[in-house]
Amino acid sequence: AIVTGMTIVTSKVSAEDLRSAIARSGIPAYVIGARARVNPIRLSRILRGHVRITDDIAARILLAVEQEAAADGR
Repeated sequence: AIVTGMTIVTSKVSAEDLRSAIARSGIPAYVIGARARVNPIRLSRILRGHVRITDDIAARILLAVEQEAAADGR
């Protein structure tokens, strides 16, 4: 299970899940990547499904989406 803030993700997170979470937040992917401490090129490759997503990376990206959305008041 992946725990991010108040969200618990019990199944594997796919690239599509991460792309949709970022799109729903309305925050640019480069901002999410910076907060998650993921290289922008690697983030792009992760979101396109070219790089395997580890539980750690998925959790960091989802947590960054939540934190940026909260900071932005969304």
